Amino acid sequence: PLVAGPSTSFAPYSKETNVGCSATTALHAAGLARLAEGIHRHQSLAMIQLHHAGIRSPKEHIDGPPVGPSDHAETGARALTAPEVASSRRLAASRAAWVAARACRRSRKRSRSSGRRK
Repeated sequence: PLVAGPSTSFAPYSKETNVGCSATTALHAAGLARLAEGIHRHQSLAMIQLHHAGIRSPKEHIDGPPVGPSDHAETGARALTAPEVASSRRLAASRAAWVAARACRRSRKRSRSSGRRK
C-alpha cells in the first residue's frame, strides 16, 4: 500500500498557508521522518508531494513578495529569474533527499536496535 502525505512546501517563500506541511527545517524533516517510519512499520510506502505555491503564497506567510513564473500584478508576485528557478529546483531536490535520508537513518537505527533485543 501507498500512503500519500500532504502537499509539502520546500522553501520558506513557497508556503500557501501558515498551517500546512513544510520541509524547510531540520525539525520538519524529523517530523516527516517519524511519519514515514510509522507508515513503514505497517509495510506500506510513504510519499509526499513537494509543493511551491508560487503566486498563491500569501504575503503574510512569506518574507517578501510572492514569486512565480512571471510577474503577476494582481498578487504583486514577481517573476523568478533563471538562476532562481535553477536554485529552487536544487533546493526541492535537496529537501526530498534530506527527508528521505532522515527517514532511512531512523529505520536503520530502529532495525539495528530491534535486532539487538532478540
